[in-house]
Amino acid sequence: MAESNLPPLRILSLDGGGVRGLSSLMILQDIMTTISQHEKSSNIRPKHDDTPLKPCEYFDIIGGTSTGGIIAILLSRLRLDVPTCISIYTRLAEEIFSKDRSVRIFGTPLRFAGARFSGVVLEKAIKRVLAEKGFDPEERMFDETLSLREQEIRRRVDTDQLAKLEVTHSGGVRDVIEKKTWRRSTNTNLLLARDPQSTPGPNTPSAQPHEPGCHGIVVAVYKHAVGVPKLFHTNDPTDRKTKIWQALRATSAAPTFFDEITFGTPKITYIDGGLGYNSPCAEIDFEAKARWPGREIGVIVSIGTGLQTIPAIRRGLRWLPFGLHRELSLAGALVAMATSTARVDNEVQRMYRDAQTEYYRWDVDSGLGEISLEQWMKEDEMGSVTRRYLDDSDQVIRRQKLARTIVGISTKRRVVECSAGRFAIAPVPVGEEAASWSLENMFLQGVPKNSRSSPVPVPVLEDLDNDGTRTESQILTCNRAVTSSLDLRTLISGVPTGRYKLRYILRSSAPTSSPSPLRPPEDLILSAGKPYDAKTFTNRFVDRYISTDIVPTLLQPDAVRVRITAQQWAVEEQQDGHSGWFEVSGDAEVVVGASGHVGVVLSCIEKDGGGDGGQISGGWGFGGVRLVPI
Repeated sequence: MAESNLPPLRILSLDGGGVRGLSSLMILQDIMTTISQHEKSSNIRPKHDDTPLKPCEYFDIIGGTSTGGIIAILLSRLRLDVPTCISIYTRLAEEIFSKDRSVRIFGTPLRFAGARFSGVVLEKAIKRVLAEKGFDPEERMFDETLSLREQEIRRRVDTDQLAKLEVTHSGGVRDVIEKKTWRRSTNTNLLLARDPQSTPGPNTPSAQPHEPGCHGIVVAVYKHAVGVPKLFHTNDPTDRKTKIWQALRATSAAPTFFDEITFGTPKITYIDGGLGYNSPCAEIDFEAKARWPGREIGVIVSIGTGLQTIPAIRRGLRWLPFGLHRELSLAGALVAMATSTARVDNEVQRMYRDAQTEYYRWDVDSGLGEISLEQWMKEDEMGSVTRRYLDDSDQVIRRQKLARTIVGISTKRRVVECSAGRFAIAPVPVGEEAASWSLENMFLQGVPKNSRSSPVPVPVLEDLDNDGTRTESQILTCNRAVTSSLDLRTLISGVPTGRYKLRYILRSSAPTSSPSPLRPPEDLILSAGKPYDAKTFTNRFVDRYISTDIVPTLLQPDAVRVRITAQQWAVEEQQDGHSGWFEVSGDAEVVVGASGHVGVVLSCIEKDGGGDGGQISGGWGFGGVRLVPI
């Protein structure tokens, strides 16, 4: 299928910067927290759910250079959340940078070995983290599960299969998760549906190492061709042999800090990608366009480590070993790390200035200048400076804007389904005839389901017998109702914000009981919108002597209303070749706000203006409602 039909890509780019990577992790943690808060306010995430979000579920590509590359793999390939990554990162920084091989003479550190820090220590630390998280210490970069992720994205787009939310007895919504088991329903009596046992939702943390993550990229540079980048990708079909620790050693092999590394067939020597590509944003962007040609890039997030404050970088020049004057180009490249970062930022800004793609750059602009790449002991200072930067009102506003964009792209479009059994019969005045309804359970195996190939609708499906499969429905049949007493209501809570089409499932005759001599109401009004008072909506009494139309008292003025006429009932009844059920939707859309409440009313308007009589109707069925996102 065309890449242009797929959801827009979400890219996260992480600069290199030694221990300063802690600053970028703090920025990312605030971004993920803001996303979580926006999901809660939009009723996408339960208000009490404080589970840390995993960046791999909100970004399609996470790439980085040097320590940014290490973080990128922890987040993408290992699928860690940010707090866990911070814990691992600080431990790695202490373990690696505390073993300095330089010698201090008169207070000045001088280096006689090839590099100040041991690449072997870094390698062992990476392998230990892999083992702790359930991976093989020799785990390869190539992630076979990424193909499953891509297949699922394409399947949903190809089949237009939307995830579903069902309305519970409490009126709230929850994910519909069906098991792959099947047994024939033994439910034949009129029983109320039972809530199935809780099932982990899509954001539940998992320690399984073979669940699909997102694409990860780390950038290194060929030693003998400084300026030519090498991208190690977690889904490169031409490279299934490079191991995670090898790629991370390659991207971290900064001259004077770590020894270079040689591996592969033929043998190739790599050094830190920070030499010219400290900000890998442009390279990741290019890789995304090459891998998914024609696919829109929705958002790019680039996070720096404060390297535009060059003094700390310049001090790194004194670590050049004796005799390295022949390779002063590498020394100049250390200084270029800072200037190249600013250059890439300007380049990406120009690239997307007039495009639909949103580009965000976060980089602490002051206070980190005196913290060099290896000073792991200044964690508190880095934290304080970064916190001050994040608390700036402009940065708060930018994070909130980004959160709206990310959630808009990331949230699965979901159909909210509400069974007829969730509707309540509204109270009637003393002395008036109450409507007579029957609640029946139907087993719908073999009945055509809603699909593009078969437009025949069926009532909202449920798992009434708790066998893990939704093949039953609760049906409301109207046996007899005076116009003045026809009043069904339900309040759906926790609906994700957005625009929806309301679809009502009706039947022009009784679904399962014997035929009725009564006819459906001449003018059935189906209404949906925001209730004035969610607490009293379902049981509030509305005196029809005062108002023959009850809906304006219950729902706000922008409620969407649909009228079913006698002629429409007759047309549907005469249709051949289907189950008798039909679906009705209005021309307008229902807008669900932050409250997440949708009130639904089935009623009639008395034509004679009285409250003591009216048409007698019956013999029709109601199968529930569907809220379909637009």
